[in-house]
Amino acid sequence: MKIAVVSELFQPPFDEGCKVMNYYLTRVLKEKWLCKAFGPKHCTKIDIEVVRLRKTMVSRRLTNALKCFTPDILIYVPEAGATLYSFLRFKILQWMVKDAKVAMLSLQHRSYNSLEKMLILIIRPKKVFVMTDNMAIKLSSLRVPVGLIIAGV
Repeated sequence: MKIAVVSELFQPPFDEGCKVMNYYLTRVLKEKWLCKAFGPKHCTKIDIEVVRLRKTMVSRRLTNALKCFTPDILIYVPEAGATLYSFLRFKILQWMVKDAKVAMLSLQHRSYNSLEKMLILIIRPKKVFVMTDNMAIKLSSLRVPVGLIIAGV
C-alpha cells in the first residue's frame, strides 16, 4: 500500500505539538508501508519531497509528484486544522488523486459560522480524523464522516 502525506507542517524544527504529531505519524507510516511525505521544507529524518504548497494547493509540481507516486491513500494534515480553507484544499487534493482514498487529519479544534457550515456541506469531504469528541460531534452534525484519534503522550 502506498500512502502520501501532504502537509504545510513539514518544516523543521519539529518542536511544536502539531509538527511533532505530523512527524511521528509519517515516521510510523514509513515503518509499515511505502509512504512519501510532501511539504515545503526538506528534512533528512523523514525524507520529505519538497513541493511548494500554495494557499489553494493548486501546484503543477505537487500534482505531478502525486501522479508519479500514485498513492492508494492520501492524508492531508493542514497547519491550521479543519478550517473552511483546509476543506477547500482537501477537495482540490481529492481531484488530484482521483483513484486514492483521501482523508484529512485535523489537529486543532475549530468553530464554524453559518456560511462555513453550508460550504462544508457542499464540499462533502470523504473522511476527517479529529482528536476530540467535541470536534467529532461538530463535524458529524455537518454529515462529515469522522474518525477519532486519541494521541497518547
